[in-house]
Amino acid sequence: MSIGEALRQAREQMGVSPEEVENRTKIRRKYIIAMENDDFEVLPGGVYVRGFLRNYARFLNIDGEALVRQYDELYRQHDETEQVPDKGPAGAERKNLPNRRSLAFIAVALLVLGLVYWTGVFNINPQGKISGNMDKQMSSGDKPGAGPGGQNKKSGVSGPAEQSNENNKTQGMDVVLKVINKECWMRVVVDEKDVVFEGTVGPGNTKVFRGNESIQVRLGDAGAVRVIVNGEDYGFLGAPGNVVDRVFRVGTNQEESAGG
Repeated sequence: MSIGEALRQAREQMGVSPEEVENRTKIRRKYIIAMENDDFEVLPGGVYVRGFLRNYARFLNIDGEALVRQYDELYRQHDETEQVPDKGPAGAERKNLPNRRSLAFIAVALLVLGLVYWTGVFNINPQGKISGNMDKQMSSGDKPGAGPGGQNKKSGVSGPAEQSNENNKTQGMDVVLKVINKECWMRVVVDEKDVVFEGTVGPGNTKVFRGNESIQVRLGDAGAVRVIVNGEDYGFLGAPGNVVDRVFRVGTNQEESAGG
């Protein structure tokens, strides 16, 4: 008996429709029908197929692991061509990225030099003495470029409030994923750029990810993973067997569902 036949037969014996299965398992109806037709190409990928098979089988009270083994025997070779390589711990690909504060400082310095050149603030004569507008400023007792309160407007140096805001932006965030009682497939996207991890993690293992702006987490089994963000325990993001997406952003106290 094929995988699809086993699923359909069990569902019909329970007397439930695909719509009822969708409402109770949160698996989309088109995926339910595709599994019952052995049309696994419709599903997103091998990892999702295994998660959906286990979840659906649990609902039907049949052996989901046996269905997964049957699927692996039939489709393992095709699955291996679709797997995404593990890109390593979070932050591994960001080590060579330029420091943002350094780039900002360079940009401000270039802007100041351009203004100085075009306005002629520094008018240097052949003897190397500063004249023109600089002489007028010095004679009045003011420091070059100083505004009210003595803040240097052209140096690119921020006041205490601005430095505090900048520090908050660069502090970033930490997301800890603790796999508790059974293995779970997960995918993590940092700062909405790169998938820094995708794979299955066994029970008792912990993954830690670091981001500057946001961290997006997709869990194949939300009931198997405890989520801790910047030291705050969010617990489990869903029921056992549920596939969930969450986005955690710097400066917010709550997670949000990911689109798509």
